[in-house]
Amino acid sequence: MLPASSHDFNTLRFSRSLRAAVILVACSLAMASCSAIPDSVTGSVKGTMREGKQMWKDLMEPRPELNLNPAAFGEAQERKLAALLKPVDEQVYQLTVYMDGEDKLPPESWFRRLFERFSWISGVMVLDRNGNVLFQHPMDFSKPVDTDALIALGNPSERERQRYRAYMESQDRPAGENATEASLEPPVWLDHKVRAMSNNSTLGPEIFLAQPLFRKNEFDGLMVVHFDPRNLLKYCPAPDELMIMTQEQVIWTSKYHDAAATMSTMPWAQILATTVYGSVQAHGRSFYWLGRDLGRYSLIYATAVPGDEETVPAEAAAAAPPADQESLPAPEAPPAPEPTVEPAPEATAPHGESSESSPQ
Repeated sequence: MLPASSHDFNTLRFSRSLRAAVILVACSLAMASCSAIPDSVTGSVKGTMREGKQMWKDLMEPRPELNLNPAAFGEAQERKLAALLKPVDEQVYQLTVYMDGEDKLPPESWFRRLFERFSWISGVMVLDRNGNVLFQHPMDFSKPVDTDALIALGNPSERERQRYRAYMESQDRPAGENATEASLEPPVWLDHKVRAMSNNSTLGPEIFLAQPLFRKNEFDGLMVVHFDPRNLLKYCPAPDELMIMTQEQVIWTSKYHDAAATMSTMPWAQILATTVYGSVQAHGRSFYWLGRDLGRYSLIYATAVPGDEETVPAEAAAAAPPADQESLPAPEAPPAPEPTVEPAPEATAPHGESSESSPQ
């Protein structure tokens, strides 16, 4: 609404000028007051703002940090055993991975790569479902081989029987079929997985890894890779500190001869049923151990807990061998056999399969 007269118009213009002057004076006073703040206060405010921005950045974009201090990773005994067994157990693990899943007889190239990658193995053989040897390399392998025991590795355990029976009874099947024991019995090698066993003779220990072969989902034989575990000690940085055992025997005592004799008598089957690592007392000293599962079978690594001094009875110390009679080193790994040097014997593969599919 416009003012009614020129007097009112002049009054309105004066009031606007007055407000503008007041605002100008207020701004001048504010600037003067800011310029009067000490530099120390200004620096403190700016520093606080920078710290706040950095905290916000760290919260939204955290910076990763690498801890290279070995003491931050596990206990001393865990670090010691890990350093000893890792290069050894890595070879065993890679071998089981290479074999796992080969449930049909592989071609010749597979066997050639096997000996190229794992030069420490002793040999390989192929068995039919009855344990008869169809192929063996090398042919002059001198250690005894219990083929019946290898075939028996596939027999179902009591736990597998119970689980299979419960599964079959839960299915919608005719009552008559459910009543037969044959229908409730699981097939052999139900899991199609690698299983292991060991054999000890005057020529030394040998571990056998058995991979089942199938034809039309029916068990048809075994492919077996075997090795002397002492050949793996060349990968260990300190073989005299690493003890290697199985559930039945000590394979490598290292320098702990008396302790190894004590540990060999422990109920390892019961121990491994509930745990895969731990500490045991043997010959007045603590040993830290870890088990590598190989399918119902375990390879056990152990070493003395660092800093735990051995307390040897006086009579045992007197009977101990002198220091210069340490354990003999592990035997040298045999040279990798060349699969093409010795062709496979003329034999028929499982279920009449032509010999051309067998490795040469």
